[in-house]
Parts: sequence; C-alpha cells; structure tokens
Amino acid sequence: MDTDITTGLDAPKADPADIARIALDGVAAGTPEIVADETSRTVLAGLSGGIGALYPQFGTRNPTPAYVIVNFDVLDQEAGAAYAAVAQQSILNYGGHYLIGGPTPKPVEGTWDFSGVVVIEFPDMDRIREWYDSAEYRRAREVRKDKARVTMLFGQGAPPQVFSRPA
Repeated sequence: MDTDITTGLDAPKADPADIARIALDGVAAGTPEIVADETSRTVLAGLSGGIGALYPQFGTRNPTPAYVIVNFDVLDQEAGAAYAAVAQQSILNYGGHYLIGGPTPKPVEGTWDFSGVVVIEFPDMDRIREWYDSAEYRRAREVRKDKARVTMLFGQGAPPQVFSRPA
C-alpha cells in the first residue's frame, strides 16, 4: 500500500483509499473475508478447500468451479470504462478471474447479437452469488445503468454425461 513507510520501495502499491473502500464495502456486505490486494487474492483463489476449509463457521463450499458468461454492448464508452474498472475489482475481490474477454467472434452456428463476451471463473457458485449481491457489484451496475446492455448466465460443474466421451 502506498504509505509513508513504503515511499522508498520501487514496487506497485495500492491506494490506501481503495483499500479502505474495499474493507468498508466488505464489512457492509457481511463478507466473511475481505481480500484487498492481488497477492492475497491469488493465494485465496488457489486454496483448494476455499474459505470454508479455513473458517468452518462459514460452512464448506462446493469445490466445483462456476462460471459467469457475460454478453455486452457498450452504449457509452466512458461509462463502459468506469463500469469495467469497478466490476473487475469486485470480481477479483470474490476470487473470480477472467478466462476470456473481448469482441464476440463470428458465431459458427446461430446468431449472437452482442458485440462483446467475457467468461469469468469463480471457485464455486456461492462465490458468484456473494459477488453478484455485493455492495461493490451493485455499485458497478449503477455505473452502467442505461449505458450498457448486459446479459449474464451463471453455470457450474462438468459437462452433462451426454456430452462426455464414452469410457
């Protein structure tokens, strides 16, 4: 964090105001663990047991990864950039990470009437729900209101048996 103590360090530093905002938003949302820096988020995301293994009082979590598929059209570029910054930080705070992002490729079958697509992976569906209902992401939705067209699909688990290769 960028403080008087770290002034002489030549390394990326977080703004103390951002850390304070993340902490207060997490407390307001009742988040059991507030992770404000990239190193801590990476470590937390890598823990196979999730937060439930560390803090049994919050219950065990389903270890099956879950995904958010986002289709979007940005109607106001400035608002879109502001939304992306707030949304990205909220996703990272809840253990999510981007797998795919960019313009929608030409569909091989059917039609796709959005200009962009993002696929985000979370440790499990509970984390997606916590993220989506968080004060941080509610703020992001307000930023984009009437300035972007967004649809989301939440999914979890492995492909259905019918799509799996025979044994």
